[in-house]
Amino acid sequence: MFEALRRRQRSRAPGAPLVTVQRQVSLWVRIGFVLLVAGLGAALAITVWQLRAGDLANRNAELELETAELRAASATLRSEYERVSAIANAADAKITVERTAAEQLAEQVKNTEAENARLRADLAYLESLLPASGRDQPVAIRRLRVESDGAPNRFRYQALLTRGTTSKGEFSGTLALTVRATLAGKPLTIEIPTGAVDQREAMKVSFTRYQRIDGRFELPTGAVLRNVQMRLLEGKEVRAQQNFAP
Repeated sequence: MFEALRRRQRSRAPGAPLVTVQRQVSLWVRIGFVLLVAGLGAALAITVWQLRAGDLANRNAELELETAELRAASATLRSEYERVSAIANAADAKITVERTAAEQLAEQVKNTEAENARLRADLAYLESLLPASGRDQPVAIRRLRVESDGAPNRFRYQALLTRGTTSKGEFSGTLALTVRATLAGKPLTIEIPTGAVDQREAMKVSFTRYQRIDGRFELPTGAVLRNVQMRLLEGKEVRAQQNFAP
């Protein structure tokens, strides 16, 4: 091989120029190479994008699942809160009702005690006004008064029914009034109650120690009152009576 090279060198003429041979690369090969590289880059980019898209899709699915779980937990908590709130509100309402009832009951007891104290004081005062001879009467009518009630023909009557200190139990009876007047110079008598059921019911009395009486009656226009008699009946028996003359 070395011998062949020496023969070539000897065969080249002295002073001849040295020629260098270069290969020419085709333009289409270069373009193909660029396209190949570009295609590989695009394929790589697409592959990376798909991987990232898959990861994002999986993450989105996980987030949606977590969101659904959180919503379900929130709905459960809201339902439990509403149930507990309803129980608490019902308990508060019950406590309020019971407190109000207790306050009303306490007020009623207070009023009842005050009324009893007032009645005892009134009774002691009234008994002090009774004559000694009348304190042992079974029943009595006292302090009958009749006065005008604001109109010429309308009158108001008041009286006090009492029982003796030795009387026991409760007395039940009926009041009756006999009103005597004159009308155009002629006598006029009115009996109260009349036959009406409501008037008879209104005149019924029932008491243990005493009872105040307060009522009204009317006379015909132009009539002049002369006398009023009040009777207290037990059944058909007159147990007490009192007269009033203006």
